[in-house]
Amino acid sequence: MCRVGARLARGSQREDERLERTRGRRVEITTDADEVAQLDGDPVGTTRRLVVEVRPRALHLQVPPD
Repeated sequence: MCRVGARLARGSQREDERLERTRGRRVEITTDADEVAQLDGDPVGTTRRLVVEVRPRALHLQVPPD
């Protein structure tokens, strides 16, 4: 799961038979066995369930002009 997640984070568009793409405000992933969970690339433990939610307007970015 970690290698696939890393490719997603990098924006890799390469097809992968282990990867299912989906869109939504809430995504839940469950596995049969414990998997290492990461937060910003740092391991935070193991889990069989991961829930990701998009909170509209929750992230504000400031970038320098080109």
